[in-house]
Amino acid sequence: MINLDSLKKRYLFKLSTSFLVIPLNVLTTSIITRMLGPASYGDFKYLIYVFAILSSLIGFGGNFFLTELAKNHHDKTVISFYWNYTFISWSVACIIIILAFLSGLSGVLFPGQEIFYVWLAFFLTFFTFISSLLDSMTDTCGLTRKASIFNFIAKLSGIFVLLLFFYLFKWVNLFSLFSYSFIATFVLLVGFIAVLKSNGIPVLHTRISLAQFKLKFTSFYEYSHPLLVLAIVGLPLSLAGRWMLQKFSGSVQQGYFSLSDSFSALIITFSNSITPLLLREFSISFYDKDIIKMSSLFNKSISIFTTISSYFSVFMALNATAVTLLIGGKSFDGAILPTTIMLFYPIPYIANSILYVLIYATNKTALLRNVQLMIIILGLILTFFFIAPNEYFGLNLGATGFAIAMVSVTYLNHLILLKFCTSELNLKWSKITGNYIKIIVAFLIVGIASKLLCKELITNLWISFILSGMLYTLGVVFILKKFPHLLGISATELSALLKPIMQKFRNE
Repeated sequence: MINLDSLKKRYLFKLSTSFLVIPLNVLTTSIITRMLGPASYGDFKYLIYVFAILSSLIGFGGNFFLTELAKNHHDKTVISFYWNYTFISWSVACIIIILAFLSGLSGVLFPGQEIFYVWLAFFLTFFTFISSLLDSMTDTCGLTRKASIFNFIAKLSGIFVLLLFFYLFKWVNLFSLFSYSFIATFVLLVGFIAVLKSNGIPVLHTRISLAQFKLKFTSFYEYSHPLLVLAIVGLPLSLAGRWMLQKFSGSVQQGYFSLSDSFSALIITFSNSITPLLLREFSISFYDKDIIKMSSLFNKSISIFTTISSYFSVFMALNATAVTLLIGGKSFDGAILPTTIMLFYPIPYIANSILYVLIYATNKTALLRNVQLMIIILGLILTFFFIAPNEYFGLNLGATGFAIAMVSVTYLNHLILLKFCTSELNLKWSKITGNYIKIIVAFLIVGIASKLLCKELITNLWISFILSGMLYTLGVVFILKKFPHLLGISATELSALLKPIMQKFRNE
């Protein structure tokens, strides 16, 4: 049986620390973009993206590991198996990259990029993969609080390292950015290991017999093989879109899109705060065949996170000019339109992350494979049409075109998968999608009204931005208090949540 109180406490704590981490991520992005400029920032983000696709290919079966670990936190066999699988996979990947350089294919995949930075991106992605895996393990093992506190402290410390490099030492180039990224990743990696080990989790256990490895690999393959086709075919196709942007539009447009994508990533931080927790609870509930609990948890989670993502996405999209210039500086003024479009991307993305968790927990990975392949192929066709030059019958829209393609297929993907998930849980697809529309439209009305009011009264861009944000927030709070069903909860449940906060406010 799911302990909903325990989940609520861990979820609220993870969510609150995510709120604290977001300003740190904003400051980090602002420092990097302002110091490097669009071209260098675009090169860095492209290299990282290429190997992030490789990382996703290797980690396609990670949910099998986390699902098994959720059942028994001290299962040395499953921990050892996944470490061995991980190191074997990354070793093979390293050999493939070497062969690509020897054969000359690297020049096609990395147009205009230096070999040295390609290898730095490869190893940085490897250590980031390990760090992310350890972070997910802390959530799966119920150690959310300790890991979240450490993550916040590490992010805060990283700001000082970045300022030290860029401002005190005047060390401003791609190598300094990679150096900072390695330091930040290593700190997180070591910290997560310490958290897990201090709680008796055999996180570093790697010894496993060949017979045990084969046995565990059989279970791993049965669970993951529907996603293998998706990983092998779908991920390279996803990479093709970003490659076309680099090839057809160049590093500057890549930088514009990367900045707009970074704003989306700031909002998407919230999905990362809940999906490992939901995977644990859905897996246990599915194992217990408790569909009622799963339906309730799913309905509340998707409503709450759609509301949260819409709150940030709508306001930032309506104020994309201020956001882009404030964070990126004037050199990124070409990113304003892509930013406006990409800020509507987190809404379906975050909702999709919850759908994926449910699909993984219920072992319906074949469905995910089929839908994702269709969406990726459609996305690639749209991407080519929007960003290819005129001689290839494209619209040559650069970062803007790529943003349009991404957002369009992500919404379509969400609507298709939502139809399946609601059918599985005996929920109404039309009711949930109708709720989305109500939330977005209501927030748009409040956002436009607050922006227009402040624009008429105040001429300073930044003061107007801050004041409109305050008015927008008050308007959103009023709407949610008046219509709590938009959050997926009743008026009684909302009052119960607000009561301790109001009591504490009165006592102070």
